Amino acid sequence: YTIITRYSFDLMSKENNCIMDIAGLSEFNNLGIGSEEASFWDSFVDLDEAVSTDLQETRLLQKLFPPEAALRLIQHLQQDYQTFNYPRVPAWLEGATGELYRQSLMLIGE
Repeated sequence: YTIITRYSFDLMSKENNCIMDIAGLSEFNNLGIGSEEASFWDSFVDLDEAVSTDLQETRLLQKLFPPEAALRLIQHLQQDYQTFNYPRVPAWLEGATGELYRQSLMLIGE
């Protein structure tokens, strides 16, 4: 299967559970033996302590990229932006500070 979807943290668990159902893989959507009650995707979303909503993810993105670096990355990914009809300048860029741009990602997660 090849499935292309627009990413949303708020809908990630629901959409991925649905994709697994459509693909006929529901029996594998768990955390392993003895965890048939828990969906893998529901548990995965619950484990992310840094980000739990689209808004929090946007704020983290704004801290990770200064506008200049974000624009360079967007330019590098221009074919994807055109293919998926993303705005040339995403809304989150307006509040971008890049305050975490030069920090180790290991430190950001602590």
